[in-house]
Amino acid sequence: MLMTNDFVFKDGHQIPSWLSGVLSDVAGLFALPVVLISIAELSMRRLLGWRFAAIVALGVGVVFAAAKLSDSVADVLTTLWTWTLTPISLLVHGRLPRPVGLVHDPTDLVALVAAAVVPAFVAGSSTRAAAAAAAGESKMLVDE
Repeated sequence: MLMTNDFVFKDGHQIPSWLSGVLSDVAGLFALPVVLISIAELSMRRLLGWRFAAIVALGVGVVFAAAKLSDSVADVLTTLWTWTLTPISLLVHGRLPRPVGLVHDPTDLVALVAAAVVPAFVAGSSTRAAAAAAAGESKMLVDE
């Protein structure tokens, strides 16, 4: 959804910009915690469960809310994101990235609901992975 929103909806102007912004926030608030949790689980080679997912989702939500409500937090995050994107853009595209900006809009906080569903999603995924491992179908992410 994030890629479709960024490369189809935003570039093609097929939907209003406010809706595109909300879709981007919702997708990011769901995807970022899931990616961070997946990286942690892969590096630790075990499932970390819904409590860990709740902590990660809460952390992402707090940073998102702070960026939407505070100019100084938004400035720090914009700078960090630009530093992160610059070497990647130079390597891949041979040019500097487009300027990064955060829109300060407290109404975007409604998108925090996306982060709230992450623990339930992770719990369901963990249950299915554990059941598959118990049935001998998969050895992925199971304690040895």
